[in-house]
Amino acid sequence: PFDCTTWFAHVFWLGDLNYRVLGPREQVLERVRERQLDELLASDQLRAEQAAGHVLAGFKEAPILFAPTYRYNRGDRSFSDEKLRNPS
Repeated sequence: PFDCTTWFAHVFWLGDLNYRVLGPREQVLERVRERQLDELLASDQLRAEQAAGHVLAGFKEAPILFAPTYRYNRGDRSFSDEKLRNPS
C-alpha cells in the first residue's frame, strides 16, 4: 500500500474531499450562522471516517476555528437553495 507518511517530515493534503456535516440542512445552516463549531464538528463525516480508521489514519489536524463552507448565491452571501445532486 502507498504510505507517504514515512517519506517526508510534513505532508499537506489540499482539496475538497467532499465530506459533509450530517443533519437536517436548516439545522446545520443555523449552527453555521451561530458559529456552533463543536456541534458541527461532532457531526462531521470526515472526522467519523478518521476515527474509524478509514481515511487519513494517523493524521492529526490543527484545531478548526472556522465554520464549514456552503454554496452561496452569486452576488451576495446568502446560502443557495440548490439541492445536492448526490446527497449520499
